[in-house]
Amino acid sequence: MITTILVNGDVSEGRIPVTDSSVLRGDGCFEVLKCYDGRPFALDEHLDRLERSASALEIELPRRDDLEAWVTAICDELVDGAVRIVVTRGATVPGVDDQSNVIVFGHPSDAPSEPARLHPLAAPWHSAGVEWALSGVKFLSYAPNLSATRVAVNAGYDDALLLTTDGVMLGDSGAGTRDPRLDYTPCRARSRRRIRYRGRRGQIRHGSARRGQ
Repeated sequence: MITTILVNGDVSEGRIPVTDSSVLRGDGCFEVLKCYDGRPFALDEHLDRLERSASALEIELPRRDDLEAWVTAICDELVDGAVRIVVTRGATVPGVDDQSNVIVFGHPSDAPSEPARLHPLAAPWHSAGVEWALSGVKFLSYAPNLSATRVAVNAGYDDALLLTTDGVMLGDSGAGTRDPRLDYTPCRARSRRRIRYRGRRGQIRHGSARRGQ
């Protein structure tokens, strides 16, 4: 069950116009953070990155105090789980005048007891550390990543482990937000350190075993 949904700070049914560029083109950015005992974890770091993402996409954000208040309100309701902040550009259809939207809501995020099984897959769409206009931006369009997840699941794994075309490890296809067993973010170098560490502890397994085997 999800929490109350806030859109630009107002309680909402969670609907945005079909003319919004996020719907038409995946044009926007997001953050996902954990909430423990009603308190947001690493809120400043997440909002810092959200601001960098929005700036790179040239989307104006509300005041930071407002963002903090909205996240805090959702954490008070959620207590424990994941809080999502989604920023859309607003309408880009000619003749439609609409503002950008900031959507904040929470949902449960219980870590499974079993280790995650990852299927290594090349990710040719990933910049792999090459600097470009959207380096480090958590933008909304995740179609290639989700396609990789489906390939991995259909092969009997829990998720895909994305690699560059020359075999450098990038991260899971959900960017650390789809599967709570993987609490890292490929946007950061520490991601690879964490996944290597977890691999040594047996929390992430690489092999040919499939479900039920």
